[in-house]
Amino acid sequence: MSPHETREFINAVEYTVQLTSVVAGGARWRTAYARARRVAERLANAAARAKDVVDVRAVAGASHDGQVLTPERVCFGAANSGHGTGVDPAKLNRYLDPDRERALASLAEANAAARARRQADFDRRQAIGCSNPAGLGPGIARPCRCAYCRPQEHLEVRGETRETWAGGGRCLCGRLSNPPAFGCRPHRGQQLVVLDGDPPELARLAAVIARAHTTDRTSPPPGRDEPGLPPPGR
Repeated sequence: MSPHETREFINAVEYTVQLTSVVAGGARWRTAYARARRVAERLANAAARAKDVVDVRAVAGASHDGQVLTPERVCFGAANSGHGTGVDPAKLNRYLDPDRERALASLAEANAAARARRQADFDRRQAIGCSNPAGLGPGIARPCRCAYCRPQEHLEVRGETRETWAGGGRCLCGRLSNPPAFGCRPHRGQQLVVLDGDPPELARLAAVIARAHTTDRTSPPPGRDEPGLPPPGR
C-alpha cells in the first residue's frame, strides 16, 4: 500500500483555528508588533508539537474585530519546510511530518502517472479515430468498434488462435481491411498500444497482432482496403 492510501492520510482533515490576541504595547509604537510576532511563533511551535498534528502553517497580522488586515505567513522554530522571509530567513514557515511528506510525494507521483496514462490513452485512441478519445467510461461512451473499445470483437474477427490473418479482418479502427495487418488506408501503419490497466483481451489482441506481423511479411496490394475487391486493372 502506498503512503497516500493509508487511513491516516485519506481521512486526515484540515482544521483552522482563528485566534485573536491583543498584545501590550511599549514605549515605541512598533514594540507591540514585535511582541505579537513572537506570540504567533510560539503558538505555531506549540501546534507543530501537538499530538496527531502532521502539518502546520500559520498566518498572522494586524487585525480589526478579528479580521486580519495584512496577513503574513508565520516563520517559527519548529518548522522544517517551506521558506523564510527577509525579516527572518533562518526560520521556515511550515511544519510537515516526514510520513505525511512521503504520502504527499506518493500522491503527487500517482497523480502524475494517472495524467500520463490518460494522455497516452487519448493519443492512441485519437490516432485511429476512436469515437471516445477521452477514454470515457462504459456508461457514457459513444458507440465505437475500434480495438480499444471492443477488443473482444477484434479477437473474434481476427481469430485469436490463428498464426496469420487469412481472409478478411478489421483495422484497429474497426473498419473492414484486407489484409488487416496493415490497416485501412487512413490508419495504415498504426500500432496497437497496450497500457497498464487495460483489459486482458487487449493484451491478447496485441499478441495476435505480434504473431501476424512475425509470420506475414507480404505487402498489401495498393488500393485493396476492402475484402473481396479485385486487383487494380481488372
